[in-house]
Amino acid sequence: MMPAANAGSIAPTLATAPQRYGLALFSIATAFGLARIFLYFHLPQPFAAFALSAIAITFWYGGTRAGIVATVLASIVRYSFETGLGTIAFAFYDLTFVVFAVLMSMVTRARDDLEERITERTAELTHANEGLRLEIAERKQAEYLIGQVFECSPDGISIIGPDYRYRRVNPVYERNWGMPAEKIVGMHVSDLLGKEVFEEKLKRNLDRCFAGEDVRYSDWFTDVLGRRRYLSLSYSPLRPTSHDVEAALVINHDLTNHMLDSEKLRQAQSDLARISRVTTMGELTASLAHEVNQPIAAAVTNANTCLRWLARDHPDLEEAREAALRIVKDANRAADIISHIRQLFRKGGPERELVDVNEVIRVTQ
Repeated sequence: MMPAANAGSIAPTLATAPQRYGLALFSIATAFGLARIFLYFHLPQPFAAFALSAIAITFWYGGTRAGIVATVLASIVRYSFETGLGTIAFAFYDLTFVVFAVLMSMVTRARDDLEERITERTAELTHANEGLRLEIAERKQAEYLIGQVFECSPDGISIIGPDYRYRRVNPVYERNWGMPAEKIVGMHVSDLLGKEVFEEKLKRNLDRCFAGEDVRYSDWFTDVLGRRRYLSLSYSPLRPTSHDVEAALVINHDLTNHMLDSEKLRQAQSDLARISRVTTMGELTASLAHEVNQPIAAAVTNANTCLRWLARDHPDLEEAREAALRIVKDANRAADIISHIRQLFRKGGPERELVDVNEVIRVTQ
């Protein structure tokens, strides 16, 4: 048995052994004193009643062992009062004290068991109450954080019911539409975004969400105010108390500036590619002009030489012939350069041919 020593017990027992056994001695002494006072005034001697009360008090507040001690003391003290009784009467009194002590022991045991059960139940309730308090605190914290995310998010967040009406919107809607959230709540989606946009782009995604599907969607939208924006939308089904979807959580992220910047970047890249092509063509043209100009200049020089040989009083046909051959060679050289350039832009496998290294060195000089 557990002694009920706390302040919340039914009858707190005394903490220490001297206190408990002291209570037994004190209660029997008190009973004895009261009986002596009655005897002094020639009143009926109710020592048995006083003794039984003392035994009951000791059992209740001092425990079973102290109660037994009080019972023994009561039997001993009784002999000083009941001197004229016979053996049977003494035995009857002793039996009365013993039966009363047994009854009080049973009552005390039942009390201690009840206190133990109450203590255990109190501990369980305290633990459950602490767990409930922590759960409530965590839930409040979670609700606070969710509320902060909902209210402070830079994205537009709304909750839409199966009737396609807004149940809750965050302050982004107030800034975008210039009206308080209380006015937007209850409005139909088509009233805010336009019937055409709702029917063509939003309704089918909301229906998929109400069917239990997570939906992601991005597109250009033109609202009833004529503003064209690129939005990335996510639809998440909400099931707060059952398996049925009761609403849709819609988050729209405005990517208009990002898309416009991307378009500007693509335009700049296109312009840069065009400038690069023009620059490359200019460099290629200069290179072609340089390559073709060499054999042409040589052909012109040889042609002038041939004319000089033929313009003499006695034309030197052999020298003129040599100059003419060099003209043909330079012309063929120019044609080969153009042919090689054309091969660079022609599809097909590479062609192998013999090259005179000395000639290549001479041409590049």
